[in-house]
Amino acid sequence: MRNDDDPVAELIALSRTFGGRAAAAKKACLRAIARRDRLARGALCALHETLCFLRAHPDDAELLDLVIGMADHLRRWREVLPPSSKAALDDRGFPGGANTHVWSHGMLEKLSGSLPGQLEIAWEGIEDEMLLHQALVVTMLKGEAMGLDDTDVTWREWMDACKPDPGLTDLQFLLSIFRGASLQPEQRAFIFDACALPVRYSLARPGTSRLEVVDESAPIHFQKQPIDRERRPLRSLILRPLRRMRLVSPREGERLVELALQTLAARNLEILLLTHANARDVWLVEAPRGLRILLVGVVPEERDPLNVSYTSLVLKNGVPIGYGPASVCLGCCEMGLNLFPEYRGAGVPSIYAQLMRALHHVLGASYFFLTSYGMGEGNPEALRTGAFWFYRKLGFRATNPEVEALATTEEARMRADPAYRCGLATLRRLSHTEAHFDLSGGRLRPLDQGTIGLRLTRHIEERHGGDRARVLRRSLRRARRALQESPSRPLKLKAEEELALAHLAPILDLLPDPAGWPRQDRRLLRRFLAAKGGRSEAASDGLLLANVSLTEGLRALARS
Repeated sequence: MRNDDDPVAELIALSRTFGGRAAAAKKACLRAIARRDRLARGALCALHETLCFLRAHPDDAELLDLVIGMADHLRRWREVLPPSSKAALDDRGFPGGANTHVWSHGMLEKLSGSLPGQLEIAWEGIEDEMLLHQALVVTMLKGEAMGLDDTDVTWREWMDACKPDPGLTDLQFLLSIFRGASLQPEQRAFIFDACALPVRYSLARPGTSRLEVVDESAPIHFQKQPIDRERRPLRSLILRPLRRMRLVSPREGERLVELALQTLAARNLEILLLTHANARDVWLVEAPRGLRILLVGVVPEERDPLNVSYTSLVLKNGVPIGYGPASVCLGCCEMGLNLFPEYRGAGVPSIYAQLMRALHHVLGASYFFLTSYGMGEGNPEALRTGAFWFYRKLGFRATNPEVEALATTEEARMRADPAYRCGLATLRRLSHTEAHFDLSGGRLRPLDQGTIGLRLTRHIEERHGGDRARVLRRSLRRARRALQESPSRPLKLKAEEELALAHLAPILDLLPDPAGWPRQDRRLLRRFLAAKGGRSEAASDGLLLANVSLTEGLRALARS
């Protein structure tokens, strides 16, 4: 029986129930809610969360249309709230509201291009205006400082007086000043980020809220039955071939990168890899039941010398439901997935399995690991949600033998007493470990890249007096000599390959001379650089792993 007095509460109660009767009841609730003149702030928050879930898990086309149509109602109801209640809906990605956050220079450059006029400096939130003053002095010409030093002019008055176009927002004008500065891109970003400018992102335009940022091109899988909660063997699922995975066109890549950026912006989030997103290196994997996984690479100039780095975005029926970084080196993948709160508890093991399947088939990962932070060490939310046990039930095992022994003991207690639950103190003890899931049969282990980095710094300081330019010149000459197949055939590299070589050469300088490697390994090194500098670096780790001379040299460095 419907509760006409509180259709929002009834919709929330029904939201994760599926079948013909549940679908009819949900539609009746949505229609009843739409007839309301107003809703209280608390009801609006709860309704917004529930609508996001229903858009990702619609029962049928009619219900999906009703959910989509609710965005206009949410904007209308927000407008009639008292000012204090209206403000309380900010920073929630709510339709018609606003998010205020300190985003990086790279993120703002991308967002300002796709969301013109919707991002503005939140002047009232700036804690130290002198930082902005000092940043502009560095980026502008000396003569312009006289205008900045005029104490009778406020920042907003200065902006209005200097803008070439009054239609520009203050943020757009500031970004254009930094863009025109005679600085390297990384210097520009560092100085801008040091200002810690809060930026307000208006969600007034339809299509910008959490409910509305959706990949409209995605096929829809209607949820006719309860969400599958069964845990299947992870190994066989990951190894199952993918029928549909592809490197999308640059044009489609631009659209999907924009979708990923707006997804995070609507939640006051950011991930560094995505600020360097490469629209030419975007992989789309189609998984069962309306699940899609995007793997977004980075531009060649930001690629790591060894790691293959991507941002994953998981979508359900076109709705972004989670994101995370993935970094693969020598077949070992450090991964993480942050599922957004409103989608947790709905088929999560299957979602993780499909992400790992995509990372295995696209990037060649066969050993997956998570840091102790993901297990809860220094991470209160992971402790609270029992992350250690979630990953253990998936099949991950602790790398710390003491933690693995404690987990085995706790499992025995749970089997003996099904009501037993380990306390917070035990969860903290369990968090002091990395966790791994190994498909390689013990053949692979993560490379200790921290040790290699320390060795390189010490090498530069002790052998070359800290002269990094000299080290780069020397190591490049040495590496190019190894890559040149004969004196009569000059080595020709594309600009992006030269860049990849410049990133890798100082590490090669720590190894025995690559010119003495077998020809096969020297050719593999050339192919590795081509992949690192190419449109997509997805294949580069397989080439690295096949290069016996290089991989054995790197592992020896890490052991030392």
